[in-house]
Amino acid sequence: MYGRYALHDEASDINELIKHFGLTRSAIKELFPRYNVAPTQLMPVVFENHKTKERILNTFRWGLIPPWAKDESIGYRTINARSETLTEKVP
Repeated sequence: MYGRYALHDEASDINELIKHFGLTRSAIKELFPRYNVAPTQLMPVVFENHKTKERILNTFRWGLIPPWAKDESIGYRTINARSETLTEKVP
């Protein structure tokens, strides 16, 4: 299945991630290697608050859930969405 990835040992050390990405803070206390991350699972993400310029490590749901979706389970089907036909599929 497309849309899967792995979180290796090297990326699971919180202190190394804080140093590498210049994180201001981390909402995550501990990470573990995962070798088959699938859509809809919660995974760590580094993001920047555009107002404060603060870099933060937190968990987000992996995948694409369109704003019009009534159910999060659509994330399983939209992970392989094609940009060529996207405008035809959006209600």
